[in-house]
Parts: sequence; C-alpha cells; structure tokens
Amino acid sequence: RSPRPGDPVSDSSYDVVVIGTELTGLIAAAILAKRNYRVLVLGHGSSPNDFTVDGIRYARRPWLFTGFESSGLVKRAFTELALSLEMQNRPKAFDPFFQVALPGRRVDVVAKETVFQRELDREFPGDGDRIQHFYRAVREANQRVSQLLDSAPVLPPDGFFEGRSWRKAVGAALESGVGDPLSLFPEGHPFRAFALAPLLFSSGAQVAPYSPIQLVRMQSHLGRGLYDIDGGIDALKRVFLDKVKSNCGDVRDRVVVERLRLKRGKVREVVLRDRGEVIGCEIVVCNMDVKRFFGLIPQEDQNERYHLKIHELQPTHLLYTTNFALKAEAIPAGMGRHVFTIGNPKKPLEGDNLVLLSVDIGGPQTDPNVAVLSASARIPARGLRPTPETLAALDERLAAAARTIVPFFDEHFIARASAWVSVDKRTNEPFFDTSQLIPIYGSV
Repeated sequence: RSPRPGDPVSDSSYDVVVIGTELTGLIAAAILAKRNYRVLVLGHGSSPNDFTVDGIRYARRPWLFTGFESSGLVKRAFTELALSLEMQNRPKAFDPFFQVALPGRRVDVVAKETVFQRELDREFPGDGDRIQHFYRAVREANQRVSQLLDSAPVLPPDGFFEGRSWRKAVGAALESGVGDPLSLFPEGHPFRAFALAPLLFSSGAQVAPYSPIQLVRMQSHLGRGLYDIDGGIDALKRVFLDKVKSNCGDVRDRVVVERLRLKRGKVREVVLRDRGEVIGCEIVVCNMDVKRFFGLIPQEDQNERYHLKIHELQPTHLLYTTNFALKAEAIPAGMGRHVFTIGNPKKPLEGDNLVLLSVDIGGPQTDPNVAVLSASARIPARGLRPTPETLAALDERLAAAARTIVPFFDEHFIARASAWVSVDKRTNEPFFDTSQLIPIYGSV
C-alpha cells in the first residue's frame, strides 16, 4: 500500500534496489555501482545453485555459459567492470563444446570447423548444401543484428515507439536473409531438432513458436563454445556481487522483501520482512520471476490493465532437474560435459523427449570416485500434478534417457536428489517444493 500517516520513514536510501540474484541483474547492478549510483542488491530468498546431501554436491538447474567470445555486449560489460583479463582466464571452452544424440545419430559440436563439418556430413548425409546454407544465413543475420546491438544506445528500448522501431529494425535484419534459417528444413527433419535442442535450454525460448532472432543469436554463440566456469554459476555471481561491494554498493542476500510502496505510480520504498526496515529508492529492478515480483505490489496500487496481464500470465513449461550420483567410472570416456538427448525428432521437444545431461555442473566432487549426472527437461506446465509420486515417475523417465548415454547406469548408481522434493521437518514426509519451480513463459 502507499505510505500513510504514522508509517515509518525510510531508514536508508539508494538510487537503485535490485531484488533477486539472477545473473543479468547482478551484472547490471555491478555496472551501475561502477558508474557511482548507490546500489543495493536484496537476495529475497534466492538459494545457491549447489546443494549438498550426504556429502555429495548436486545442482538445482543446469547453466550453459556462452557469449564470452562472441557477444560484443558481454565484452563491453566486462571491459567496463575491469574484468576482461579475468574473463579471459576464468572460462574454459569444453571439448567438445557439447553433443547432440538423436536416434541413430550423435554429433560432436567442436571448435575446429573441418572436424565439425565431417560430423555433420556423416550424421546428415545428403543434406550438406542445406546445412551450409543454414549456417551461412545464421552468420549473415547475426552480423546484421550485432551491428544493430552495437549501435543501440539503450536496451531494452524505452516506451512503445522505441520498442516498435527496434522490432522493425531487427525484423528487417532477418528478412534481408532467409527470415528463419530453419525454414530450409521441413517439419520433423532431424537437423531441426539438432539446431533447436540447445536453443531451448540456453535461452529459455518457447518450444513453439520459437523466435528466429533467438535462434540466430544462440547458434552464433554456441558455435564459439560452451564454457566451463570453475565453481559454476554461484562462483560467477560472486564475481559481480564483489564488484557491487567494491564500488560502495551493498549486498544483503538473506533479506526478504515484504512489499513495495508506490508514490504517484512509481516504487519509492521497499519494506523488508521481519525487521520493519524501510528502504527508499529511485528505481527498483525486477531480477526474479516476474509473477512473484509483482505480487510485492499491494493490490490497491496496481495498474489494473497492466497487472491483469501479469496475473493471467501462466508458464508454458517448467524447467525440472534431477541429479543421479554415480560411480565416476560409469561416465563414458567419449561423453561430453553436456549432452542433449532427443527421443523422436518428429515429436515436440519437451518432457523426456528432450533431456539435457550434464556432468558435475559445479565442478568435480570432493570424492573423485563420485560423479553427478544432472538430467534436465522442460516439462509442460499444464496438467502437472504437484506430488512426490509425479516427480518419482518423471525421475524414472529421465533415468531412462540417461541410460541411452551411460550404458552401466544401474550398476554404478549411488543416489538421486532433486531440489523440487523436500522433506517436511515435522512429519519427515517428502513433499513437492513449489518454491523451486523455474517457470518458462511464452510471449507477454
């Protein structure tokens, strides 16, 4: 609600308050702090990606790091934060970058172009000309979009008219080529599944319809490598949190926001839970799930038309990850650190028909004889029943996908763990922890 007579005044004030700890918002917070804005980052109940059970480290979700060499915007951010040298040394490209396994096919995506071309010729015989045309169209469209991004003064565009102009410019950049490069291949063609599988996990894109601009950008980044970062996403986030603190910003990762206060339609105060503290601000940045964020605005202060769209927004899919602890010797010698497994390229790439298998996401285990295989899938949100039994059945389907890559899975199985399943401390019974849901939304 808006402040009323007798409400406590602000205990402190900042130019920018960032709520949540998603990576993009932390990068923005670090840059703003470097530019001498007073910045406060509030964790708002966010958890680290790693969690430990019985001495084994598991992951809440997979992270695919791209763009360190191929994104001008990423390079500019690192340069401004004086991280260019560190980011040259910290990320290391996997070899192979990743693998895609389809029925009767397995493609290693590697740095050396001639080797990668041999992979494609072997696994997609007769499609060489179309595939070359596809990658040429991707390179040309990406070059035009990169020029637009380099010339854009502010992103995202501000307001309706700037947004419309930006969309027209991006559309023109794509239409001057073939539009959607994948239109070269008919529906159900295995190369379509090969190209879309990594896009769906690395960008959070919709299954259908996907955006050609996302396809072009992610194909360009993925072609330059998937990167390993020592310590995973938690270590990378700490880099930017440290930059916020070193530039006189503040980080309070254990604080939870109770509500936001508006004055004349703008957020001007953040009320913290359990301590009665009020933080004054000029700008608040949503760095978390949009529906949870807008739930912090009291109903009487909500813009009815705008907030109705937010309230009606429903995820199309949920990103689910379960972890299998195995004896390290079970991992095949030729297996990449990230493998996209596709059951049937003619069916929708969702559920257990598209599974991402990742080995030791956060780095090697303390016990060198143990490896953790994380299996992730985009589960259709409609009809999902929030019960431990549902998740147990889903785990079995993901384990079946893992067995296609790890032949001796069952003989070397140790344990499994998922952040979606927690144990009630009072009853000692498992329950579906909905706070761990990772929603994937369609167009807003």
